[in-house]
Amino acid sequence: MLKTDVDDFLELAERDFITTPQMVLILIMIEIVVQGIALLVNPTVWWTWQLLGFIAATNLGAVILAVFAQRAADRIGEIYRRVFTPDFYGTVQMVSDFRTVVLAEAEKEGNTLDEEISEMGSEIYAVVKAYLETRKMHEETPTPELTVPYISKEESSYLHDDELFLNDA
Repeated sequence: MLKTDVDDFLELAERDFITTPQMVLILIMIEIVVQGIALLVNPTVWWTWQLLGFIAATNLGAVILAVFAQRAADRIGEIYRRVFTPDFYGTVQMVSDFRTVVLAEAEKEGNTLDEEISEMGSEIYAVVKAYLETRKMHEETPTPELTVPYISKEESSYLHDDELFLNDA
């Protein structure tokens, strides 16, 4: 029996990445931590240089990480454009429509979708297997060469059924 977890599909379909309010909240929390440290430390020239070095390092790190992130996003975009074509979306729509039909038919018969697919699976397998075996036999069987004389329309107008079927009796 097939088992699908709808919650997994919903999580995948409704996945959100970090939102703007979440970003702002993270930045405010970082600001509070940094300012808290600055308020606890007595300012000196050494601390000022350390803070400037920290600011420069974090800004440079952010720029470098942004470049790497953009390069990764560009690669993902290229792959996305190659894979998710109109044909792909059409196929997904077709499979989704098929699922809807199977679900409706299963409900008419009082079955769940999983029960219906389990039942259909063995039948579909048998049909496909029989087709493939028959096709293989057909491809492996040599076709006899027959020579059939050609009869024109003029010649066939003179023929009668009794001439077509010769009886040796």
